[in-house]
Amino acid sequence: MVMIIIPHLLDETNPRLASTYSRIGFSYKERGQFKLALTYFQKDLDISLINLGESHPDIADIYDIIGTTLSAMSDYDQAVTYYQLSLQIRLASVGEQHRNVAITYNNIASAYYDRGDIDAALIHYERALSILSSTIGFNHPHTEVTRDNINNCKRLLEGKEPLLLKDQEEDTYSKEDYKEHYDDYYSDYNDDDDDNDNEGVEDDDLQ
Repeated sequence: MVMIIIPHLLDETNPRLASTYSRIGFSYKERGQFKLALTYFQKDLDISLINLGESHPDIADIYDIIGTTLSAMSDYDQAVTYYQLSLQIRLASVGEQHRNVAITYNNIASAYYDRGDIDAALIHYERALSILSSTIGFNHPHTEVTRDNINNCKRLLEGKEPLLLKDQEEDTYSKEDYKEHYDDYYSDYNDDDDDNDNEGVEDDDLQ
């Protein structure tokens, strides 16, 4: 169960507040309330950009999460825009051969697939497959799913029905992992913040 810190107890740029907004966003996303989730992910992004800068890998994570939320709302063009922002950061920070880069390529491909742009989906699935094959192995379940998605794209381009359902888009981290991204930044704030940690509302109180 997630304890939500009341925002007015913290400075508006405090990284702990960004983490709180993210947790609220995940709670809404899990309940299918995507517009509300998006609002809180954007608040998280705004604060994180101040504390981490535009090129930090954690910003790429947030862009991916916003992208998956937009895709769930069928706003595929905007989703691709955020995935591309994520991809730029990942390529600059970890290089092409990294699993998170493959995840972002897969997410871009899935958005194109759902939009009906199968050619673009195929290109990005193939990029993801190349990375996954060399990083986690050709026979890994995630690699196999990407191969299935490629086969489905090819069948659609040939005028055939896909044999398997495509995999859903994937966030690069979960709400349980989120706090770890900010642990280094928590230490920059004094003990006054810690005195307020127990004042809050549980996420089950969210409507």
